[in-house]
Amino acid sequence: MHDADTEAMTRLQQAFTARDTVQGWAAAAKALALLGAVRDAGLMTVLDGGDLRDLAARTGIGEAQARDVVTVLAAMGVVTHDDGRLGLTPAFGVLARGRSAVSLDSLLDQASAEIEETRRALTVPPGHPPDGAAALALAATTGVRVDRAAIALYRSVHDAVPEFSGPLAAGGTLLDVGSGVGGALLTTAVLFPAARATGVEVIAAVAEETRRRAAELGVADRVEVRTGDAAELTDEAVYDVAFWAHPFFADTLRARTLGAVRRALRPGGVLLMQELHPPAGDAAPDLVTAQEVLLHRRRGITYARSAEDLTREAAANGFDPVRIARTPLGRVVLAARPTTAGEEDPDD
Repeated sequence: MHDADTEAMTRLQQAFTARDTVQGWAAAAKALALLGAVRDAGLMTVLDGGDLRDLAARTGIGEAQARDVVTVLAAMGVVTHDDGRLGLTPAFGVLARGRSAVSLDSLLDQASAEIEETRRALTVPPGHPPDGAAALALAATTGVRVDRAAIALYRSVHDAVPEFSGPLAAGGTLLDVGSGVGGALLTTAVLFPAARATGVEVIAAVAEETRRRAAELGVADRVEVRTGDAAELTDEAVYDVAFWAHPFFADTLRARTLGAVRRALRPGGVLLMQELHPPAGDAAPDLVTAQEVLLHRRRGITYARSAEDLTREAAANGFDPVRIARTPLGRVVLAARPTTAGEEDPDD
């Protein structure tokens, strides 16, 4: 074979490799599109105990095409079908029936919003965090619903950080900064019935959802949800402990937010921060991580701060580091407002 032929064959093989990669991405996108279409058409109930004839009748696509749709959904791990009878798999049954801390709706809504956000990565300047429906979808996916499993999980986390949970058990006060839809805030309120809590959330739609969930859980009399910028907090020495959902705060807001939280804590009050995404080290990022880095940078957020990074950041903003603790939700950082009478504001 001539050198030119060898080079041509090499290029062809490279093109085939790239084609296979793109087709793999396309298969995932098509799976997501089909599941979204099923949800949007209100067909999850048909898949959860109906049959092929029901699906064909509801959609008007005919039984043969309905069977093809079900075959794809079965390959995705969403449904089972036996002699035409349909059923959701256990995992998707839990998601679709709303019996878990996360929901299928919020996952699909978040995926749709982030696909569109990624599409704009080359056309819209960075520093634009999600808002409105996109922010609500992200918050709903990140923040768990309060159920038996969530309560058990958070109880085990609190057991690992007595410096934080002790004051709450004694009827203390909690400040939750960036409270989202209240996964941590409301679960903690349920766990500690003598405690009082305040959540601060900048997106009005998200804050309203948290208030609705608080009322549904019967804790609204002990949980205040404020809509506003946490960096603008004016509370002085009010709270015994604070939790900061730091991964959702733009880099430019972090120092001001930490300063506001420190002032809002009583002297000796403890701040808790979670290492949500452990750093990957020097290894090249995988596709999911690279996508997350892209979206976070567009939002003006540094992705995957380590517990050690958070400890240094807290110290630089007037906190006394306490320790890094291991919990069922990963590592968390505990830092305290100094008790010394002469503490100075790092911003002064």
